[in-house]
Amino acid sequence: MSEIITIESAFSSLSKALLIEPRSDAEMEKWIWKNETRPRLRECGFSERHAERITEWNCPSQEGVFRTCISLCRGAGAIVALVGVRGCGKTTICAQMALVAAENESLAPWDRVPPYRKLQDLVERYKPLYGNMGTFDPDALSSQRDWYCSRPQLAFIDETHECEDLQVKQRLLTDIIDRRYAAKRDTILVSNQTPEEFQRTIGDSILSRLSEHGQIIPCSWSSWRSKK
Repeated sequence: MSEIITIESAFSSLSKALLIEPRSDAEMEKWIWKNETRPRLRECGFSERHAERITEWNCPSQEGVFRTCISLCRGAGAIVALVGVRGCGKTTICAQMALVAAENESLAPWDRVPPYRKLQDLVERYKPLYGNMGTFDPDALSSQRDWYCSRPQLAFIDETHECEDLQVKQRLLTDIIDRRYAAKRDTILVSNQTPEEFQRTIGDSILSRLSEHGQIIPCSWSSWRSKK
């Protein structure tokens, strides 16, 4: 004889199926990391390698630079330059700063995903606005540029020492920094140069802004890649 399913038994089964047991704090933290925080780091533009939470800094100096950057970026239009040899963990510092923003529930949604871009990528995107190029939609591109310069409270621009089109690079970078400075938006610049090389090549306008609200921070420890 087949079982007769009553309305009451069906409702009881559905209720049990929908019942969600309370999760532990550890389970909730793991879920939030997987479904909310880590996706935000990837949305910022960080690679899979850097979209992680580090458990230990490579050296006290690296942690010190991280804390200095956090203290300088307070919404006054700071320009901070991290300079040093390739592989010493400058991008890791940026990613951990982005992680602080990603987990700050008091921030606006766009400020929880501070954009991380390489300078060459910015040049490729916005070159038509600075390079006297042919047909393009200046209004749409200008709107994108203006949003980038005025909305995110923090932005990272990596590899400022690398760019094939030096003329466009200088015009674009100077303009973006000036706009973000005027909007009181903080910017972290990253370069694989010495402090002297950075000052010689970055341009007087950016150096002037940097000296007012910001700092050139040498990441002078050795490359960690050479130690692996």
